[in-house]
Amino acid sequence: EGPTLEQVMADMNVRFGEGTMFSGSTMKRDPIRLPTGVFAVDYATGGGFPIHGSTCLWGPESSAKSTLAIKAMASASHLCWKCWNFLPACTCSTEPLKMRASWVDVEGTMDRFWAECLGASPEMYIAAIAEYGEQYIDIAEAALRADDCGLLVIDSLAALVPEAEFDAPSEDQFMALQARMIGRGVRKLKQRMLREMKREHPCTIVFTNQMRKKIGVMFGDPETMSGGHGMFHEFSLILRCVKKALDKKGTDAKYVD
Repeated sequence: EGPTLEQVMADMNVRFGEGTMFSGSTMKRDPIRLPTGVFAVDYATGGGFPIHGSTCLWGPESSAKSTLAIKAMASASHLCWKCWNFLPACTCSTEPLKMRASWVDVEGTMDRFWAECLGASPEMYIAAIAEYGEQYIDIAEAALRADDCGLLVIDSLAALVPEAEFDAPSEDQFMALQARMIGRGVRKLKQRMLREMKREHPCTIVFTNQMRKKIGVMFGDPETMSGGHGMFHEFSLILRCVKKALDKKGTDAKYVD
């Protein structure tokens, strides 16, 4: 006779670590959310960005992707990560659990003073600037392991430069090299976050990405993102940020790209 599922679960938890297999009754009905501080976003997403999930903010230029990520970073520093209430309303009997944020500044456009205006205190986040994409991915994975890191922001995936492209002459051609590196990095960070979930470390990842348009598409949606169309399957939550502008009459608002 073969083993039961309970026996298999106990064996796998011994071999691969506690939390590898678990009963469905222990799963939460809805993932805990990190509020962004933007009412429309929190309302539409059921409370904000999912904890132990990955969120992608993508869209055209100047569509407030980085600003929304900074707002989430500001909320992360004012939140108790035990009871999930903001610190003035914390209901914990012990000391509130505070977390910090890590900002991987691939684009090099992080503005400390603009972040302060949005509520992100400079003492509550760590910024990182490296040379090429693989270094950024290693830095992000190391930051995610830290016990006091609750939010990791990578701004942005489209700006990651592979090491081979960084060191090569500008006339060399690299087909799909950046897309492969982005896909590999996103998968690696997702798996790291699942490992952190096993050890009950609350954390979440926010990626920003840019919009691209396919060439020669006559029917269907030509819009995609850096890393390829497969990126749409890699994230727990995808938010498309768009710009609003007034038309010539100044009355009706419409979307423009």
